[in-house]
Amino acid sequence: MAAGLGRAAGQGRADAVRRGRRESRLDAAAPVHRRAFAQRLRDLRAECRTPSYRVLSSLAHCATGTLSEAASGRRLPTWETTRAYVTGCLRHAGRDLGLAAELDRWRADWERAARAERTPYTPFAPRVPAPSAVPRARRGRRTRPLLFLPIVLLVILTVAGLRVGRPVGAPPMSGLFNVLLAAPERTGAVPAAADRLHALLEGDLRAWSAETSAVQVRIPEDTSPGDLGTLADQQNADVVLRPVLAGDDGVRSLTAVEIYLTGRALGGTPEYAGVYRLGLLEPTGYHPGVTGDVRPAVLSYRNAVLSVVRGAGAYAYGDFAAAESHFAGAGDELRLVGDAGERPVGRATTDLLLGIARTAQDPARAVEPLERAAADDPRAHVALGAALSALARCDRPSSDVAGRLDDADAHYERFLRRPPDEGPGLLDMTAHYNLGRNAECQGRAGLAGAWARAGREYAEVLRLRETTRLTGARAREATVLAEKARTAIEWLPR
Repeated sequence: MAAGLGRAAGQGRADAVRRGRRESRLDAAAPVHRRAFAQRLRDLRAECRTPSYRVLSSLAHCATGTLSEAASGRRLPTWETTRAYVTGCLRHAGRDLGLAAELDRWRADWERAARAERTPYTPFAPRVPAPSAVPRARRGRRTRPLLFLPIVLLVILTVAGLRVGRPVGAPPMSGLFNVLLAAPERTGAVPAAADRLHALLEGDLRAWSAETSAVQVRIPEDTSPGDLGTLADQQNADVVLRPVLAGDDGVRSLTAVEIYLTGRALGGTPEYAGVYRLGLLEPTGYHPGVTGDVRPAVLSYRNAVLSVVRGAGAYAYGDFAAAESHFAGAGDELRLVGDAGERPVGRATTDLLLGIARTAQDPARAVEPLERAAADDPRAHVALGAALSALARCDRPSSDVAGRLDDADAHYERFLRRPPDEGPGLLDMTAHYNLGRNAECQGRAGLAGAWARAGREYAEVLRLRETTRLTGARAREATVLAEKARTAIEWLPR
């Protein structure tokens, strides 16, 4: 038996030698698309019984150093290197029969990463806190007369006001893209977590504002809790952020950031304005950012929050490619949080925003992320319906067009049948209006009853405008949508 144990131990050592040494941790400061792609390569290698790079080299006819570098995350590998890496792994696992289909999927993933490489996504690295000690005054410095003391105090107060931001009652912000960081909501047992997260976000936002003149950031000393939409209207903010610490079930706690995106931030799709939440769900008493030690998962989480805000800024400017890059980067950051063993919250948010940005460029590419988002966020059903509707050509009636419109209508109706929340709003009006547009398309194709259905949907838009209480920008957008519905009714065939 001892001999058997000795042989087993010897075999274990041999297996360890064949596997090679453990790979180093991915650099958290590297661009997220590189880290995500490298992690996928590492996951595939582990899935295929962790062959050593020497074994991979012989199976893929590629140098060991090149294959190891491909999974390092320091740079994006070429497609040829990626193909060799994947081929070697699958051959080692005896999965040669599925090689062609697997390579097609990897090619699509590599092309997305290559697009991100051409449209750089800049993550936020952890900042080094400034030393707290005050340097001692030099010897021999002459004391200033007390006459200058009021002036010095005035300067100090002015600088302090610039640092903490203006109070809520200050004039509305006037930047091209305005971001407001509201005071944290302290609903949990450890308010220090939300306070620490607020401080970290303050530094990140100020750094972004310093590098981008079009971005204005305001951080009031105090903001009353309540509706973020009202706060956005008062301050003329495009985005409002608020850290939140909330208990979950006594075992876990949620440290999160509420992100309110206004209609201005969402450009031509103001109906998706509202609160989105990104966060980490962790054991009670263990909160991200409370201490100075920033774990890689926490850094990825912070990157995801700031990427959503930067993506909204790009979307507001009409730079949809950059918006897509940022929203995709936010999603990849949350996936890395999950890979690290943490529990991210808000993947549906990044998928929804990614789908909206893609719809503005190529609706066909928007379907996949929107289908994922629809599983958790009802708003994604309206976005998915819009993407499918955009793929239907009403000027070319066919069974394919009819099928896409039916699929789109099913998503609009699924949203409208959702459990009641705060009541109908602008997105409900949008769903009914789009149902009317699709019915018009089917009416032009000769479908019986389509014109009457279009009229009913447009009439529902008008009814909702009269009965739904909306304020500020949402009320203005609802009025515009109602006028479009009224005009459509006038042009419908009698």
